[in-house]
Amino acid sequence: MKGVANPLLWLIAAQIAFWWVARRRTGRLARISSLLLLASALLLWTFSTRQFSQALERIWSPPAATADNVRPLWLIVLAGGWRPGETPGEDYLEDDTQRRVLHAVTIWRRHPQARLLMSGWSHDFGALRHPARQVELMADLAREKGVPAAAIVLEPRAKDTFEHPVEVLRIPGIAADTPVGVVTSGWHMRRAYAQFGRHFRTTVPYPVAPVRRLESWEAWTPSAAALRDTIVVLQEMMGMAWYRSRAAVGA
Repeated sequence: MKGVANPLLWLIAAQIAFWWVARRRTGRLARISSLLLLASALLLWTFSTRQFSQALERIWSPPAATADNVRPLWLIVLAGGWRPGETPGEDYLEDDTQRRVLHAVTIWRRHPQARLLMSGWSHDFGALRHPARQVELMADLAREKGVPAAAIVLEPRAKDTFEHPVEVLRIPGIAADTPVGVVTSGWHMRRAYAQFGRHFRTTVPYPVAPVRRLESWEAWTPSAAALRDTIVVLQEMMGMAWYRSRAAVGA
């Protein structure tokens, strides 16, 4: 019954109620207003369902590498966010980052000759912790899953997707002809893969698959979490267009 208690559902219900009142008025402006109100309510409902957000993510996410004919020497794990606790011992990674690290460990077991490179700046909370805090947490998780410390390298300078390959190339032992694998969320892989492709001759994508959930009637009801997931993918689409425009002008 959590879906029924969601305030987003009641907001959309209010929009539909206002549409019902508006459609009873006469005049061309009233008819146009009522149609726009109904369309906005239906659009918001659609964007806010888990069914739509998951379908959009599946469509946008590129396929994972299926062949092992390319053996990456480095697996680049892109940071996706973290949160500071009351003490450093209570700091934790956000879900996206945890899933990226766990997926990278799975890939590393297939390619144990590779090294894991945790890449990302501890932005937003830099004043509370040092810039390498996020990648340190990522390394801690990888070690807990059995990756030896000698196989893990930290890169704490990249502030966004555009900077990841640039900063990675500054790591000793990595050059443009080094075969690398990129590990990030599926919804983020298109943009990340495009950026690494501009700097590396051989880039292998290892996207994290969308979360699998059991089907239920709540998948068709609006929720703030599903709306957030939809917005994330839409932002990625806009970011991809922006990066392409920057590349076109040589920025």
